[in-house]
Amino acid sequence: MRGIAYDVAAALDSEVVSLDVAPVPAQSTAVMEIVLDAGERVPRFAGRVIENVDATAPTPVWMAERLRRAGVRPISFLVDVTQYVMIELGQPMHAFDRDTLEGPVVVRPARAGEQVKLLDGRDAELDGEFLVVSDSRGGRAARAVALGGIMGGEATKVTDATRNVFLEAAHWIPSAIIGRSRRLGLHTDAGHRFERGVDPQLPRVAVEYATRLIQDVAGGTPGPLTEAALAEHLPAPAAIGLRRARVARVLGIEIADAEIERILRALGMQVAGKGDGWLVTPPSRRFDLAIEEDLIEELARIHGYDRIPTTVPGGPARIAAPSETRLGRNRHPPAAGSA
Repeated sequence: MRGIAYDVAAALDSEVVSLDVAPVPAQSTAVMEIVLDAGERVPRFAGRVIENVDATAPTPVWMAERLRRAGVRPISFLVDVTQYVMIELGQPMHAFDRDTLEGPVVVRPARAGEQVKLLDGRDAELDGEFLVVSDSRGGRAARAVALGGIMGGEATKVTDATRNVFLEAAHWIPSAIIGRSRRLGLHTDAGHRFERGVDPQLPRVAVEYATRLIQDVAGGTPGPLTEAALAEHLPAPAAIGLRRARVARVLGIEIADAEIERILRALGMQVAGKGDGWLVTPPSRRFDLAIEEDLIEELARIHGYDRIPTTVPGGPARIAAPSETRLGRNRHPPAAGSA
């Protein structure tokens, strides 16, 4: 929803109200250790323990109605919070019943033949192409408790009896998720988003936001937010050069410099002028912007395709009639003896 808001703001010459995600101060020392053991496929994983939550608290009407209008059926408050944050920010999340977990939590490739019972009741048999979240019940990283980036597990789900929650939000790269759901006959909101790419900077923001929503409705005592990250595998937005002459040549129209800068800034980009144009740095959520033509497409989209004239190429067209006395190079002579 916030991504759509940037498009609307740019189209209406407005601004997006920033999301207040001030860190929630820790009120306890309860933590769950996180270990990343999947390399570049999962370069960030954030989590927080919240104790003494009232899991029976009803989902507020405003939240349930927003979920319903977004096509999501409200289930229970702790589940609905993770759905709400995903729809507003674009970051899938999961809530575990903390008391069913034994730390540390390990993110790793699945083992050949490993099985996990998913939230929908089915038993998924995995191989090394899948990623799982596992805890250490029965030994370090012994038990898979969730199918990474796709669906949580039955054994650790939150229920009305849940008192302590472990919230998680991670960054799974698209290539680690693409095709995995289909192999199991699944289609989940989380898998749908991770397959297409999610802002790598969102996990911490999502956990803070969800923590505040849970405290406001269901109470609870939050511990410190913990995060494991592999900085070398986290992409950083790079500046892209944009030339005003290139904009005019590709679109076939002149767009005023002030309008170009307004559109790009309204979409959340940093814009710095230079001699023949601009240096534009996209926000981390716009990882799809990599080259100059990507920026030009954004300008065309917001400026309006209907404002770009359709021009038929000019110039004389010469059509020469082939001579009946000449044969083409590729034409074979008639076979001997043919009529």
